[in-house]
Amino acid sequence: MSENSKIECAAPGDPCIEWGGYRKRDGYGVVGFEGKNRTAHRLAYCQHNGISIESIVGLEVRHTCDNRSCINPRHLILGTHTENMKDMVERHRNPTGEKHGSSILTRNQVEEIRRLYVANSETASCASLARRYGVHKSTIYRIVTGDGWK
Repeated sequence: MSENSKIECAAPGDPCIEWGGYRKRDGYGVVGFEGKNRTAHRLAYCQHNGISIESIVGLEVRHTCDNRSCINPRHLILGTHTENMKDMVERHRNPTGEKHGSSILTRNQVEEIRRLYVANSETASCASLARRYGVHKSTIYRIVTGDGWK
């Protein structure tokens, strides 16, 4: 675990500095630097701390403010991928259900699948429901057993 593993939110009197250039669809700023596209917050962290971007390969620059477009170096700390994922879960930033980027089904479809399966499990098998909704039968199985879409 890195020395910065305990994340503290930015002070209220220290506002975010929004990246004014190009942003990817996920909200992270992007800037060309030394012939490569770099995330703006990663570059801001390195420049503020007087280190090269190559010196932090394998580490992630984490936002204490949860604002992906923020480049305020006082809101940025270095950490591992595991620490960044822990931040995401602890601060409820992990998308679930139909908000998840790879989700195919809607909440209404999931509820309908559960109703159909319970009402008539002989004709509404996981395989037949999977064909009907265009997903793999393991997805249906996880839905009806409660392992998916809790």
